[in-house]
Amino acid sequence: MAKSQNTLYNLSQIAQSAQTSAGALAAQMANSAAQKRQSELLALAQNLNPQQTNFNPPAELDAVIFFGDGAFIDTNSNIMTMANGTQVDTTTGLQYHDPSSTIRMANGAYLDTKNNILTMSDGTRIDSSTGVAITT
Repeated sequence: MAKSQNTLYNLSQIAQSAQTSAGALAAQMANSAAQKRQSELLALAQNLNPQQTNFNPPAELDAVIFFGDGAFIDTNSNIMTMANGTQVDTTTGLQYHDPSSTIRMANGAYLDTKNNILTMSDGTRIDSSTGVAITT
């Protein structure tokens, strides 16, 4: 009978130990999950409010860009001057005429007083000194 009691006692100790270990494992897993959840929330909060760093503005274009054929672009006014002196507006691609030397007419034509060229509303260009049409 004493042997049976010892066996019963040992079996109950094993069951108690298994129950205690299972409880400890569950507590450990819950603690690990809580720590993981907390670190994910912390990472999310840090992404929402990133740490301030010194701001370095992006590199800007040079004020004037020169090309090998003699042409250049003024990046402040967006005007490209070709080697032959023709100026082109880089934003529209159209030939540029200095507004201070341009006389605009009601029908859409304009006179470039610097170069003495009358440009009609249909695009025809006429040399205002000679009256001869300019073809390009």
